[in-house]
Amino acid sequence: MSENRFWLWGLLVVSIGAALWYRSQILPATADDQPQTTRVVFITGGDNDFWQLAAKGAKAAALEHNAKLKTEMVSREGGLEEQTQILLGLNEDEIDGCAVSPLDAQGQTLLINRLARKMNVVTYDSDAPISERQYYIGTSNYLAGKISHELVREAIPEGGKIAVFLSNITKNNMLERKSGYEESEKKLQSDNPPQDASAPVWQTVAYLTDEGDTAKSQANITKALENHDDLACLVGMNAYQGPLLLEALTKAGKIGEIKLVVFDELDDTLEGIETGSIYATVAQDPYKYGYEAVRMLTLLHNGKSRELPIVGGGAINVNCQAIRKADVEAFRKRLKDRLEESK
Repeated sequence: MSENRFWLWGLLVVSIGAALWYRSQILPATADDQPQTTRVVFITGGDNDFWQLAAKGAKAAALEHNAKLKTEMVSREGGLEEQTQILLGLNEDEIDGCAVSPLDAQGQTLLINRLARKMNVVTYDSDAPISERQYYIGTSNYLAGKISHELVREAIPEGGKIAVFLSNITKNNMLERKSGYEESEKKLQSDNPPQDASAPVWQTVAYLTDEGDTAKSQANITKALENHDDLACLVGMNAYQGPLLLEALTKAGKIGEIKLVVFDELDDTLEGIETGSIYATVAQDPYKYGYEAVRMLTLLHNGKSRELPIVGGGAINVNCQAIRKADVEAFRKRLKDRLEESK
């Protein structure tokens, strides 16, 4: 073969390669390149406004990321038993991914493990950290607990007695919130020299659980007020407790006398902060929990490994924030804009 002919063949090969590359970059993707539809079940831990907002985030992600979404809204009355039955009834032939906020991290771990061997599983809001779930989407509840204690110190800078209300101490997020809160209080106690009688002292005198039962929560608040007539602050670590605490203090005529620090962004809670009846709330981002949980499942299903965090037991952190009176207006606007976008 002559040198000229060899050179021409080489040029032809390079030209064909360049044309193929150009075609792959410019022409639209084929059907085989399009993301597969991901069949997702989104299981909540309750049915109040917090979970409704999480479900809206899940719906928005499903529309944007080609997912067929089924939402299972666990009722307040059904609770753990209802959620467990939903998990037991999932059919691997009909579902590609499951997002769940486990109500009993330890008790549901084996069930989550069985599901994770058949489909992609992520947890959100509350984790099952020793399970085989692939990712957790949520805030650092330990940090949220620490923030709540910081707000208590702001609300009652002179110190005083505190009662804390929780739904339970089986759900991982509740355990972490309580731990962060307690660690903050213990550190303050160890930092303050005992001989300094002038230093303020913050003392939590009761931790009361209600298992998500409104009537029991109301009874717990009444019990705390009766047993400790010198309380300076009440802390509600679940969304529904904020309005209940506000109602109880209003009836007892103790608004302003006893400060309130609560969690999440229910309308009654935000109104209470605006009027000064509630000092502050620790707001999470349930909409983003739902959105990221569904988005993550679509990425897992389609093998988009380069778009995922570090493989295996990863977490997507969603920041929480303290909302005081000066923050409410901007927070409401941001929340409204997000809900409008998801319609």
